[in-house]
Amino acid sequence: MYICEIGCGLGYFTNRLYRELCSNNDNPLAMNDEPSAINYELFDLVVIKEVLWYVCHKLDHFIQNVLSVIKKDGFLYVSQSFPEFNNWVGQEIIDSPERLKEILTEYVEPISICFEREFRNSQGQYVH
Repeated sequence: MYICEIGCGLGYFTNRLYRELCSNNDNPLAMNDEPSAINYELFDLVVIKEVLWYVCHKLDHFIQNVLSVIKKDGFLYVSQSFPEFNNWVGQEIIDSPERLKEILTEYVEPISICFEREFRNSQGQYVH
């Protein structure tokens, strides 16, 4: 299984996925660049976790690039939090979890969408 996490930071989440989902022969890839920056085979799973605010002004381009590196029977995992305050960068593009769901379903058919509230802060919302 080939896993790619975009915006991985230090790669802790990728490492955990690798330990839980992959065999010793698999090679995960964690990166802080857009997937078009790599020359690699297609991935079984691409993870986008907490990066949409950084790419929201070129969201269509970003999503198209991400989808281009996923195998036909592969998966895309998106996790995005929403600020609890009223003004944030990208709000004019993705103003709510429901809007993010609408945007993503323009590109892929979701298997599951989960909306949750942060445990410590009932105002902050997450989309998985």
